[in-house]
Amino acid sequence: MRAALNDLDSALSDCERSLVIRPNDPHLLNSRGFVRLKRMEYAEALADYNQALRIGPKNNRLFMASSLFGRGITQRRLGNTRIGDEDIGQADAISLSVRQTFEVFGVRP
Repeated sequence: MRAALNDLDSALSDCERSLVIRPNDPHLLNSRGFVRLKRMEYAEALADYNQALRIGPKNNRLFMASSLFGRGITQRRLGNTRIGDEDIGQADAISLSVRQTFEVFGVRP
């Protein structure tokens, strides 16, 4: 919620504290990736999204769409347009609403 309100320092702090309690929680890693994406910390965001996708639930469509979309945007911002577009395309194939959700929070490909 704090990331959505652009309180990015507090959002990152919340994620860090939560990951101390539940290390390697893919949903928390996805959230921290989103915060880092908004903070323009692209290398760190990419690491979080990669880890979340590596260990996360493959059968959870919302999680997969969100993580792939976030990673795709991050890849594009790092200059990896083709890879980013592939992730975004996979995310869109899972759920078109993920694009709208990111746009509501001010993040566009």
